[in-house]
Amino acid sequence: MKRKSINGKYKLISLECLLPHEEIDESNLKKLIQFILEENKFTTPIIVDKKTNLIIDGHHRFFAAKSLKLQKIPVFQINYLQKEITVKEKSSEGKILSKKLIIKFSKAQTLLPKKSTFHEINIQGKSLKLASIVKKTNISLKQLK
Repeated sequence: MKRKSINGKYKLISLECLLPHEEIDESNLKKLIQFILEENKFTTPIIVDKKTNLIIDGHHRFFAAKSLKLQKIPVFQINYLQKEITVKEKSSEGKILSKKLIIKFSKAQTLLPKKSTFHEINIQGKSLKLASIVKKTNISLKQLK
């Protein structure tokens, strides 16, 4: 299946600029760090809001990069507030959450519980997992130091 697209920009940006909004699972973090070290590269950019640098998808990758003392990380910047993007609570109800409230929490450095949100995008009438539309990268760790 051909990947769908969204307006956005691939960049390398400083880790210091990014705002997480969720906690992480430490065991997943350890596995991801090991994978990154074995590959010696970042293969998936994180998705961030181009205006606020809120991390939309990729909290484990962000914290892995911090643990590895990297200076930069590959990102895909998008307009988080566009109507096609929705964020839902990851629960049986899947209630829609306020994106502005998530931004407010992240700016206040208040992290939501791990894996508590789920982002989707509506493209051509289909709801897709937001992370599924981002292209893979092959950026060596050397380029990120």
